[in-house]
Amino acid sequence: MYRNTPDIIREKLAIVKEELIRRQIPVEIEAAAEYYCDEHFEKEIEAQTLLTFGTKKYVLFEISFAQENVNLGRAIFNMRLAGYTPILAHPERYEFWHGDFRKYESMLDKDVHLQLNINSLTGQYGPDTRRISERLIDRGMITFLGSDCHHMGHVQLMNTARTHPYIKKLIDSGNLLNAEL
Repeated sequence: MYRNTPDIIREKLAIVKEELIRRQIPVEIEAAAEYYCDEHFEKEIEAQTLLTFGTKKYVLFEISFAQENVNLGRAIFNMRLAGYTPILAHPERYEFWHGDFRKYESMLDKDVHLQLNINSLTGQYGPDTRRISERLIDRGMITFLGSDCHHMGHVQLMNTARTHPYIKKLIDSGNLLNAEL
């Protein structure tokens, strides 16, 4: 929806970094993007203009919530070919996969990391999404944990989620790669 370019994102990052220095807040930040898997995304893969994070050139991407993306396999293949490491954002929220757990397993077979939204465990997106989140954690399939925070209501839910037993289970699993970033 937002055609942010790498240049626009980098410009805004520079502004934030300057403000951090001005306020004497000692924190390092980087900027990347969550990409929507469509034709535009595939062109950016080909041009190798994706903003990445981490030493493994991680790329966070999402697919449609409404229907399966027929070009998903090709996009993943092209990301890997271009040297990127794909991370699928909020796989637990793709309801059209809930009835076929092999879809999640196929992502791992393609060396795609799965990033769970913290608030999916709160029931924010419905009981089926919560159950699939727990199943993905039980199977050791989640390697990144994200906030997907868009407003203060999400912050309040994350505060609730931090005491959820599945958050503890995920953190204790040793599967999370967030710390390596």
